[in-house]
Amino acid sequence: MIYFDEGGNTGDYLLDPNQPAFTLLSHDFSLTESSDILAPLLEQVKADELHFAKLRKRRSYLKYFESIFNHDLMVKDRVYYYTADKFFVATIHLIDRLLEYLMDKMGYDLYQNGENITSANMLHFLGTQVCDENEYRKACLLFLRWVKEKTVVTANEFYDQWHKAAQTCPHEMRTLFDLILSTRGYSYEITAGFSEKYTLDPTLSMFKASCVHWSKLHQEIDKVYVDTSKPLAYFEDLLEFQKNADDVIVGYGRNQYSFKIKIGEIIPVNSKEHLQIQLADILVSGVNHHIKYIIEGKNDELGKMISESKLYNLSSKNSMWPTTNFTPESIDMDGANSGINPLDFFAYQSIKYNFKSK
Repeated sequence: MIYFDEGGNTGDYLLDPNQPAFTLLSHDFSLTESSDILAPLLEQVKADELHFAKLRKRRSYLKYFESIFNHDLMVKDRVYYYTADKFFVATIHLIDRLLEYLMDKMGYDLYQNGENITSANMLHFLGTQVCDENEYRKACLLFLRWVKEKTVVTANEFYDQWHKAAQTCPHEMRTLFDLILSTRGYSYEITAGFSEKYTLDPTLSMFKASCVHWSKLHQEIDKVYVDTSKPLAYFEDLLEFQKNADDVIVGYGRNQYSFKIKIGEIIPVNSKEHLQIQLADILVSGVNHHIKYIIEGKNDELGKMISESKLYNLSSKNSMWPTTNFTPESIDMDGANSGINPLDFFAYQSIKYNFKSK
């Protein structure tokens, strides 16, 4: 049984200035193990439920958090967390939904050799380090608005601002900006593709990656528990779709994965009644607290303790994080051109799933 919780989720609003980071964490601790890990807090807190957001405000609890985050059970493969810089996630969507569309029209698979990854890193670097970051951020905000509202007006507002942001970049470094700007002629078709549920929220893709991790460790995952009040509980239809999908490996190179989510029942529960979910809340909120401060260039005593903890350093992890690795070689994807495009397979499975469900 696996238990999930997340920290810093703002759904489709990826550029919330107060919540720049998002973390999804899962663990497989039993009730007995969870009670042992949380013992320092359980002995001190008289509330019905443990919540990191409330408890972290009391400096006297720092030593209890330190004990929890450095518990002997905090080892690789017992906890898995996936962190994201949400500004970078917005850039990833720009690449996936605009540049990938254009390249596909030209008969070019952007996923081969990991060029979707290198393009996202290059664009984010240009937008935040070379161009005027404020103009680039405004363009990203308008892109998110376009995806959400799906109107001609919001599409035009985005492209006008994108052109303005591109002008702040040296002419010889505008290739990616110009390619994305050229998708304006396809804006109607692109808008028609903005129809998926929770289209910008990174929760589902991170949940899938988490399931891949746990399926490698456990022959069978019969039950997954999530908090009823959190976004994972609302992905029921999409999760059911991918649980029933064909068991096919998609992607290229080191980014290959099984499209089918190999888990059993997904059970939304009240966190007050499940100590394992409360443990997940404490752990994920702690990690996200530190990640948020990294993005903001800040630090505090709690964040420093978390950065040095067993939880943060020994757990299995992944991230959506910008780097300056702009080549297939630097991300170990050179020559990774044999496989199945994940977007093409998603479209194929969607048609097949919808046909079966009628």
